[in-house]
Amino acid sequence: MESIAKAFGLGRPIESLTPVQHTSFETWRLRTGSADYLVKRLWGLEDPPWWTRIEQGMALESAALSQGLPIARPIEPRDPVFGYAARVDDFGTIRLYDWIDHRTLTDADDVAPWLGRVVAALHRLMPLTDEQPEWRWWGVFPRDRWEEWALLGRSQGKQWADALRRQVGFFDELGQAIKAAFDAAGDQVRSHGDLEPYNVLVSSEGPVLIDWESVACESATLEIGRAAASFGGDDPDRISRILQEYVDSGGVLAPIGDDLFLRKVSLRLCHLAEQLDVQVGKEPAPGWMEGQDLAALTSQDLQSFPQVVTHLRHLAASCLG
Repeated sequence: MESIAKAFGLGRPIESLTPVQHTSFETWRLRTGSADYLVKRLWGLEDPPWWTRIEQGMALESAALSQGLPIARPIEPRDPVFGYAARVDDFGTIRLYDWIDHRTLTDADDVAPWLGRVVAALHRLMPLTDEQPEWRWWGVFPRDRWEEWALLGRSQGKQWADALRRQVGFFDELGQAIKAAFDAAGDQVRSHGDLEPYNVLVSSEGPVLIDWESVACESATLEIGRAAASFGGDDPDRISRILQEYVDSGGVLAPIGDDLFLRKVSLRLCHLAEQLDVQVGKEPAPGWMEGQDLAALTSQDLQSFPQVVTHLRHLAASCLG
């Protein structure tokens, strides 16, 4: 604990680290004599192959901070290994933020003006050209990958295997539709990648955007579409207000029609793929899966997926008028 404070030039800790949560990354509250901080462990002492994605995220985070966007303030280490990250021998590779006294966002909070303004500004920071996403994080895979999951599931006696086998064509076509929507929008940006209500804290000064570990190539239109659907729920009026605030703040919506919420679909698709990989033994379970009945969850997702896609297409058409 003292080694963490020393690495970031902070005062002496006054009590033990307090765990905050463990989803994708473990976090703790660090209390010192002068201030409190959030400690986030990125990984151990050896960098994973994807560490450059985190470095890119920190670069966008720094750009957002310099433009005055309402984000959590990172603490710069004395001897960074990259960006805002430090290596602490007895703890791993970590980063720190100022602690934010906050409450979670609720449905009663009207964040449409804030969200539209922040996302429009964010999308102006790092435009991209001729770049494609890493499609696995969008849940887009070749047909033979879906077939492989179905075959492995069947050989291992998984309850969802036959349902997946029957839907291989559906998921293959859905992936192609997501790719086509991305290409049709033609508005690639490097962006946050996880604009969801759980990544907004409400402080005494207003909403604050957190968690920049999912930064990647996005379509600006598809990302604001996902954000509007997530923050607006199933309310077409709330969703339309968010989209209008985005446009009024300088954002541009590509004319992709009822494909507008396909990034929301792709998030569900990515989660489904993660569940399948874990259940057939290809990957360890991430923190968000702890305590979940994955077999039941996967069966439920497979059953509901076509209806979810249809619903989101109808919702997009309704919001666009």
